[in-house]
Amino acid sequence: MMKTILCALAVMALIGVKGQSLTIDRATTFGGTNSDIATSISRTNDGGFIVAGYTQSNNLDVTGAISGEDAWILKLSSNGFLQWKKIVGGSGDDRAYDIVQTQNGDFVFAGTTNSETGDVTNPLGGFDAWMVRLNPNGVVVWSRNLGGSDDDAFYDVFEAPNGALAAVGESKSDIAGTLNRGGYDYYLSALNSNGSTLLQRQYGGSADDQARAASFSGGSVYIMGTTASDDGNVSDNKGGTDLWLVKTNATGNLQFEQSFGGSNNDVGSSLVISSNNLLMAGTTESDDQDLNSNNGGKDFFLVKFNTSNGQTSWARSYGSDGDEEAYSLIASSDGGAALIGYSDGNDQDVPANYGGRDQWLLNVNGSGNVTASQNFGGSANDEAYDILAVGGNAVVLAGYSESDDFDLNNNRGNADYWLSRVVLSGAASPLALAAQNEEISVQAFPNPVVDQLRLQSSETIEVVRLFDLTGKLVESHTVNSTDAIFSLNLPAGIYVMESMMENGQRLTQSLAVNK
Repeated sequence: MMKTILCALAVMALIGVKGQSLTIDRATTFGGTNSDIATSISRTNDGGFIVAGYTQSNNLDVTGAISGEDAWILKLSSNGFLQWKKIVGGSGDDRAYDIVQTQNGDFVFAGTTNSETGDVTNPLGGFDAWMVRLNPNGVVVWSRNLGGSDDDAFYDVFEAPNGALAAVGESKSDIAGTLNRGGYDYYLSALNSNGSTLLQRQYGGSADDQARAASFSGGSVYIMGTTASDDGNVSDNKGGTDLWLVKTNATGNLQFEQSFGGSNNDVGSSLVISSNNLLMAGTTESDDQDLNSNNGGKDFFLVKFNTSNGQTSWARSYGSDGDEEAYSLIASSDGGAALIGYSDGNDQDVPANYGGRDQWLLNVNGSGNVTASQNFGGSANDEAYDILAVGGNAVVLAGYSESDDFDLNNNRGNADYWLSRVVLSGAASPLALAAQNEEISVQAFPNPVVDQLRLQSSETIEVVRLFDLTGKLVESHTVNSTDAIFSLNLPAGIYVMESMMENGQRLTQSLAVNK
């Protein structure tokens, strides 16, 4: 799952001495008496959070359910209080897998649906890839089915600097303008802000190829997931399934592809771009070729790949004698990463197990060495699907819990959305550096500004957005430079300036305007 360019924050949040404690300081559950699964969380312009997933419930916290599984969207304040909730779906099963806020303040989620009524307006056959745009209050602006007559799904969505909305996933369908090579292929689709299709592409071979994450950087799209193919676009299958990385240009033309893994099954789930490195997370059962060890069963799999020289810096596995599956990651400022997923073991890299599957949070440094590790949950199954850096020493996890003990105390029945804030304790950790680095990475002057603003940065700034203190977007400027001057047309006041960097960071600072 996703942490794409929109969420790949450079943080020091979890870097410290191994053995420092990772603890939950705030947690909440939402749901009904059936299963409710949170799959994605993003920060919003007002400092709050938007959460996406799907629900089978129609009671307690879940109101307005339509049928089967419905996409369920929650808007939370910065303190985690519910501000609004929205059911989106139709007569069949509808799932949201990823959600982002767009430049104009709307929300877009991507997923899959086989409904034919309700919010689903143009079913194509089987399960369709599905993209929905909501306004800031959760009202559906448009809903689009994409794909063809067979099964299709989106798992990751991002907004490009020009406002185009791109999503990746998988398709079994024959789609006009692209070629299915057999089974599932990687599926890339881009829409304009009104929901009209700009491009559709498929990549893969004669077996199944399933994309799970993408990032846009420097005019290229990086797509990662899993391949079982050894033909078509796939040139080096290592055995079983592999992590598979694809690079395309902005119009979807294939520029590069590479497989990672060993002779057993290796599955890709998430990637982020950090400087010249791609960090790719997934799950491995291999102990050869790109990997030299396996802890037992399934392990977390992390690959650090240098995009400037096309070489793998290192590939590592982490886990226990049980099973671990990694679903998402964020980059840290030392070149390492924090990964989340689940573990059902309690030895080697995993410190404990409360029962069934626990959420497992693992942090490694730029050399791939473990610096912090902790499991969270109760005696039933608990998994984390997404992670978000919130500055300082904290991250937010989104997933589900079936437990009602240990770290949980308010289960509503079956699986609930479970959102938690995790902090790293320990006086020796350099926690304050994250916020300081974010403020000084982009120099804005003069500040206060009258008419013209100059920005300077060591990293390319792609887009600058300015918000008033209510969180409303008031101006947006395409920059694509490390040194830029542009005019502002704003009344006097204090604004929040967000710089969207080429390396995936979103940096914010205050800006005063005098007239």
